[in-house]
Amino acid sequence: MIDAAEPEWRTLLLLALKTGLRHGELIGLQWGDLDLPRGKLQVRRSIWQGVTGLPKGGRGRTVDLPASAATLRCGASPSRSSRN
Repeated sequence: MIDAAEPEWRTLLLLALKTGLRHGELIGLQWGDLDLPRGKLQVRRSIWQGVTGLPKGGRGRTVDLPASAATLRCGASPSRSSRN
C-alpha cells in the first residue's frame, strides 16, 4: 500500500499505520503537536466534517512515535509533468 501511494502521501500513511491515529486526529495535527527529540506526538484535536473538537474520548493524549516514524521526512514531490 505504501509503495503504491503517491510520494506526497507516504509519510502520512506511515504515520497513520504506526500510531493508530483516527482520520480526524490525523487531519487535526499541527507542527506544534510533534516533539521529535522526545519521540512524542500530542493528539489535542480532531477535525471531522469541518468541525474542530476534542479527540474521541473527550481529551487529548500523548502517543509515542516508533523510532521509524520519528525519522520520517517529507520529500519533495515530483512535478506533475515528470509523472507522465
